[in-house]
Amino acid sequence: MNFATILKVIFCVSIKLFKPGNGGPLSFGVLSYFAINTQSFTSSVFSNTFNR
Repeated sequence: MNFATILKVIFCVSIKLFKPGNGGPLSFGVLSYFAINTQSFTSSVFSNTFNR
């Protein structure tokens, strides 16, 4: 799974979370929580991508 694919997945999830039917602000909170918890994963992916 390359970095572009991961970005696409995150983007799709974001679109789904931000749909009006899902509660707006609450979805933003969920997305923030998701972003914070995947931050270390993302930085490790960045490291692996650029240190080859």
